[in-house]
Amino acid sequence: MNIYLDIDGTLLHKDGTPANYLFEFLDYVVNNHDVYWLTTHCRGGVNCAVEHMTMRNNISPEIIALLNCVHETDWQALKAEAIDYTKDFIWLDDYIMESDENILKQHNVAQNGINVNLRENPDELKEILNWLKEKTPWHQIKSLDLESEVNL
Repeated sequence: MNIYLDIDGTLLHKDGTPANYLFEFLDYVVNNHDVYWLTTHCRGGVNCAVEHMTMRNNISPEIIALLNCVHETDWQALKAEAIDYTKDFIWLDDYIMESDENILKQHNVAQNGINVNLRENPDELKEILNWLKEKTPWHQIKSLDLESEVNL
């Protein structure tokens, strides 16, 4: 499966600190999937994603090695332009713009865009990692979460 990653708000908190479980998440996805940058820090033939991740942070050499395994994408106006719709994928982003979401809907894969909210759930990468290992559709996981909250 292809995994597309945003950085700010997804792998890094808004203050620039690394997300909880970043190493475990990257270690798993890089070694089990094809992983691509889908961020403003990698577009139009310019890739400064790793530099952005490391410039304000004390990122371990092990994480840097994993970040260097993430493939570049090229897009101009909309991130969704860079997605390969012929392959199974998920896209992790803290904010999927409506225009990008419309493209996902046109391809009948709106459920593949996953909104990450580290502010509300600092351990969301751990949840996504567990979900990837289970291979249960994400919308079913989120539905179960909502049902359990209602039944409390």
